[in-house]
Amino acid sequence: MMIRKLIIAAVLIPAVWFGSAAMHFPRVFQVMLMIYILLGLGVFLLLDAPSLPRVEGWKAVAALVAFYLVISAAYILGASYLPQYDPAVEMSKIEKI
Repeated sequence: MMIRKLIIAAVLIPAVWFGSAAMHFPRVFQVMLMIYILLGLGVFLLLDAPSLPRVEGWKAVAALVAFYLVISAAYILGASYLPQYDPAVEMSKIEKI
């Protein structure tokens, strides 16, 4: 079952990449579409994964804090790679009009 999902993702990634390029999507949107495909693949792989053993007590608290730190780092690092809004650039674009 997992192999099938990997094959579907392996077919979707180049198809969406070249399809969006053929429709003249900006590169940032092409990358975003790839990220969505990979996130969807991750979700479906997690749905098929076996359950983890039960964790209780301080191990549960430590696991929760570690999970929070990993997710926070992923959001911060992910956002740092996205294009940032710069008011000066936007104002110069408006002045050119």
